[in-house]
Formats: sequence, structure tokens, C-alpha cells
Amino acid sequence: MLPLIASNDAFKSLIETHVDEWGNVISSAGVKEFFILVFSAVAMGLAMSILYRRVTGKGIALSSQNLAITLVILPPVIAAVVFLVGNNLAAAFSLAGVFSITRFRSAAANSKDLTFIFVSMAIGLSCGTGFVLYGAAITIILSVVLLVLSELSYGENKTTPKILRINVPESLSFTGMFDPILQKYAVSWDIARMRTVDLGATYEISFKIMTKENIDEKAFIDELRCLNGNMNIILMLDKRGDGRGEM
Repeated sequence: MLPLIASNDAFKSLIETHVDEWGNVISSAGVKEFFILVFSAVAMGLAMSILYRRVTGKGIALSSQNLAITLVILPPVIAAVVFLVGNNLAAAFSLAGVFSITRFRSAAANSKDLTFIFVSMAIGLSCGTGFVLYGAAITIILSVVLLVLSELSYGENKTTPKILRINVPESLSFTGMFDPILQKYAVSWDIARMRTVDLGATYEISFKIMTKENIDEKAFIDELRCLNGNMNIILMLDKRGDGRGEM
């Protein structure tokens, strides 16, 4: 069996080849090596996809099914391309030209998704160049690191950003009115948007707030209602981070 930790030149020198009548190089050993590398990349990509579902499948940051599938497919695709291109400079430039005219219109992923994408690319490159054991080492080490950081909730805020919308009558002077209550229930707050509704008869004030841990949200809203004349008050998660909130 061919060594799985070797450069392209090293393992290609071990492959017996012959040339057909059209001048094409045929190698049965090369086909076997190709399948070993691709299936190894599939197995490692599947491991990263399972880890991605485990790490991002809880809480607010739900995992994406599309990315979970991509993490399985991306490593073998990269491995196959790198293996087939090899040291062929013309093929490498052709491949670069193909990618340069390709446009992706999907929304930009968040930093955690990009981390998994880069890891999958590293796995694909490792397998494609014949360093399968290095790819396995990358998969194991980074999987352990990501899993430990996730279980420890490293860098995670203990509270989530929220949007507080308060309607007040047009005749009410509301500047600084809600600050004492916000100081009691929130760590920080800021006015994100202010507009008039109901043909100018009502002001709608949107606050971006970071509430304290384990607050009584009913008591929070009840105290605000005493100040705004019992008009509408909405408290929601700010999942998109744009200050508009999400129902």
C-alpha cells in the first residue's frame, strides 16, 4: 500500500504507469490512491459536520443545514481538485480562472461558520496533497478544541441583546423618563430608533438593551407601563443585531 504521508512527487514516483495509444498516462495505482484520499476527506468532513451541528445546534445560534452539508462535501471536492491538478501549472491557472469568474450570492457567514469552512478547506488540502494523517490530526485536534470551547461557553455573553419598544403619547415629555427603570433592570441601553406612529399622535422609541441576569421581565414591563400611560411595550431578542429585533 502507498504511504499516506507523502508529497505528490513522492507517492507518484511509486505508482506504475503506462501510456495508451493517445499518449494519456494510465495508472491503476493512481486511481486507488485517489479513492483513498477522497473517501478519507469525506470521513473527516462528516466528522466536522457532526461537530458543527453539536456546537451551533443549541441556543440562539442555530446551525444551518446547508452549511452542514457543505462541510461534508467541501473537503473531498478540494482533495479531488488538488490531486488532479498536481504539478500541472496550466491546469492550476485554468482552475484559478474558473474560480475568478464564479460569483457567490449567498449571505456572508458568521465567524463561527467561517471557522468550520476554513478547517474543511485545510482538511481537503491535506488529503489532496497526500497528507491524510495530517488531515486526521487537524480534524481531531481542532474538534477537541472547538468542543471544549463550546462546552465551556467561552466568550459567550451571559445575557443576550434585546430590543425594547415603548410607545408614548405625543404630549408626554419622555427624555430621560425611563432611565431609572432601565438602570435597575439593564446593564446597558441606548436609543436605536425613534419615530412617530398613528399619524403623529404617538412616539415609538426603540432601545437596544442588555438586560441583567434572571430579571423579572413582567415586573420590568409593569414598571414601564406606569410611566408611558399603559401604552404598548414590546421586549424582544435582537437576533440580527441591527436594532430592529425579531419577533
